[in-house]
Amino acid sequence: MIIEILTIGDEILSGNILDTNKQYLSDQSWSKGLKVAYHSGVCDDEKDIHDALLLAADRADVVLCTGGLGPTMDDFTVEVAAKTFGAKLIEHEPTIERLKAYYEKRGRAFKENSRKQGMIPEGGNTLTNDKGTAPGVHYLFKNTHFYFMPGVPSEMKKMFPTTPSG
Repeated sequence: MIIEILTIGDEILSGNILDTNKQYLSDQSWSKGLKVAYHSGVCDDEKDIHDALLLAADRADVVLCTGGLGPTMDDFTVEVAAKTFGAKLIEHEPTIERLKAYYEKRGRAFKENSRKQGMIPEGGNTLTNDKGTAPGVHYLFKNTHFYFMPGVPSEMKKMFPTTPSG
């Protein structure tokens, strides 16, 4: 099994934030006897993310992606993935309900920009996020398993063991 780790975000490429996700995912994969063949990173740019996803699909069996799942304007990894994979972006109702309950419990209003965290490519599955709001997403494209996880290290680390490769 060939694994690629793809980190997404301007903050990673600018050097302002140390990419500990790549190191953690590599260490965890190698310790399980899995071959990590590629590390790549892209900025918050639709074309760059699109190109990186297609390249990864051609050379890896499993792609572990981190970053770009939150509610902000530059968090659009799942939207780009859906376009890249030719999949319709659909609302995952259980996630929307979980998000609404999450905000209500904290006395905060559920804003429409948070709704995008409940959108997944049709045919994909969500990965539970017990540490934050954005769920992860698993999607099979061209026989490559893509796992999209949050860029926040504590959220990604909690989620990673729930993936079949984790």
